[in-house]
Amino acid sequence: MGNLKTIKKAAGTLALAFSLAVMPYFVTEAQAHHTSTGVSKRSDMAIDFQTGGTLVQHSAEKSVHPASLTKIMTLVLVFDALEGSHLALDQKIKISEYAAKIPFSRRTRMKPGDLITVNRAIEATSIISSNNLAVALAEAVAGTEKDFVKAMNKKAKAIGMMHTYFVNASGLNHKKNHRRHVTTAHDMALLCRHLIKNYPLKYEQFFSRPEFRFNSTTYTNHNNLMSYYEGMDGIKTGYISSSGHNLATSVVKKGKRVVAVVFGAASKWERNRLMKNILEDAFDKLKAEKEEEKIYNRIVPQ
Repeated sequence: MGNLKTIKKAAGTLALAFSLAVMPYFVTEAQAHHTSTGVSKRSDMAIDFQTGGTLVQHSAEKSVHPASLTKIMTLVLVFDALEGSHLALDQKIKISEYAAKIPFSRRTRMKPGDLITVNRAIEATSIISSNNLAVALAEAVAGTEKDFVKAMNKKAKAIGMMHTYFVNASGLNHKKNHRRHVTTAHDMALLCRHLIKNYPLKYEQFFSRPEFRFNSTTYTNHNNLMSYYEGMDGIKTGYISSSGHNLATSVVKKGKRVVAVVFGAASKWERNRLMKNILEDAFDKLKAEKEEEKIYNRIVPQ
């Protein structure tokens, strides 16, 4: 009898261990739309670049964490500084002690006092998502990251990003403030459209490159979907645990450009799959609209 109890106890322990081990796989789908901060994860949108009209959307107004998509706004402000001659591409900026300590900057590890050109800092920020160089650029523009963030939020409102609030220049979880660092798929699509429309040369120069060489190492663009999705020409990826895998991108087919954003994918592979599906749906809708326009023009001559 004692042996039977021992066997039952051992079996129960194994069953509990198994349930705990597999539980994440069962709750992942249910949790995919929610994080511990109460911010919804899964959200996406595709817009017609020319008109700004919505082509595809899923929970596009829900609050999500932008993660490194934040750096799109960071670089928009850097481009403004370049346009206003407050910075120059060949200008060298000094890495502060604060910027040098920004975490998850392994690929572009910099020491306090190191110098880097604005051009190289932009390349590292846009192509391989350097956190410390994003902050270094913010300091070069505004003196401190805190003052730069004020400018980020002012710019967001000017663009029409009414449900976005930034707390830093990198998109990292920012201590107690990261819950306030939010955006929506709709707002991020507006930002991407603003970037491409107002800084076309800078966009092509910094967001469309497939790779980047830094400290004798060649890194591929984080948006690996660019390498096999025809017509894709940028923009930016992002990931933190509370956001999931995010991607904002632009695709041109037959003279039509679509800007699309995906938030909250469970993996890079799911992110790419979702993006491909959204883009196909968006271009199908554009094609259908074009056919409807042809029919209308035949029925109602201009």
